[in-house]
Amino acid sequence: MKHTISQHNATRQDSIYQSFLPDITPIIQGGDSSFSLYNKEYQQSYHSKSLGAYSETLYKHIIPVLIFKKSLGFSNQESSLLKGNRYSANDFETKFLDSMENIESVSRVFLGKRFYIKQQVMLENCAMPESQQSNLNRPLRILDICFGLGFNACMALQVFKNCEIYSPEKDNLLDLLKDFPYPENLRSQAYCILENLQTTNLYYDTAKNQRLYFLQGNALDIVQTFPCNFFDVVFQDAFSQARNSELWTTQYLKTLFNITSSQAVITTYAKARRILESARLAGFKVVKHALGSIFYKSDFLV
Repeated sequence: MKHTISQHNATRQDSIYQSFLPDITPIIQGGDSSFSLYNKEYQQSYHSKSLGAYSETLYKHIIPVLIFKKSLGFSNQESSLLKGNRYSANDFETKFLDSMENIESVSRVFLGKRFYIKQQVMLENCAMPESQQSNLNRPLRILDICFGLGFNACMALQVFKNCEIYSPEKDNLLDLLKDFPYPENLRSQAYCILENLQTTNLYYDTAKNQRLYFLQGNALDIVQTFPCNFFDVVFQDAFSQARNSELWTTQYLKTLFNITSSQAVITTYAKARRILESARLAGFKVVKHALGSIFYKSDFLV
């Protein structure tokens, strides 16, 4: 019955999007049963249809950050035991890839079985206390490129305590998303977040020390306004290089390098050789995994 209701809401919402925002067209259901939208201007959907919106966010952004932080903690411990010798980037990357491979094998098992309902235990295991630990004396700062339908930001707020998320967005879909059929384990929080963003462009949870800033405007201009070493995580989730090239150039990635901290990670679905080379030229180390890539900085790895 719940699935039928979602389908009804999706059909009704299609007509709303087509009436008020002609560049955004029908709702698309993904392999995990979660929904996304298609953007006519960029001629692409906001998420992978094969994975689905929820699973793509989980596997390409949330989990890679958790594994990166956990692997980084392991590397920090190992580095301290090496008595001044710097820890190898190859060892760190091997540990990261091994962990990602285990997670990706699980994704193949659950795909098509409403994975976004079944994944809770696995996600909780990934988000064990050691992956939440930080030597920061401030909130974890996340740059979300771009807000889109809000999956990255909303799911990050479910997982990361003591964080600030800055999310640029050119298209303001906030009002239209208030009835969007989000997955049931995300829906109530997403609607609460959207309601706050509609009125103040800010969502905050004092108890969890979380803030989400919705930044209306061109992401290319907005990223120029942040100071050096500001962000710890970047969700690089723009439309593809073929459709949104300005958010994939070497110069843009150099800007991200400048505004990210010394142990920062960028998560992305992109795996194209040209993009990975641009990331290297910008100064990042690059790791490609089955579902995407990470670009990272770490001042103690060689």
